[in-house]
Amino acid sequence: MSASGCEPLHTPPEARAKITSALLAHGWERGAIEEVLDLYNSELARRIREERKAVEAENIASHAYLFDGMDYAADIIDPHSPS
Repeated sequence: MSASGCEPLHTPPEARAKITSALLAHGWERGAIEEVLDLYNSELARRIREERKAVEAENIASHAYLFDGMDYAADIIDPHSPS
């Protein structure tokens, strides 16, 4: 069996893994950590998407380069939240 066949199907982002480790060390339960992180991920992604819409509404051509990056960031933070 190759090494890649042994890797988990989903690896959390490094920051999420570090936050999880820190909270586990402080007595949190994994389920509670996941729930809290998911809530904050959704909120952060929503705010990025709202800001993107506000910037787009300004209709300033020189800001158009921001849209793909903002969409990408929101999708990485919370790919399951609505666009």
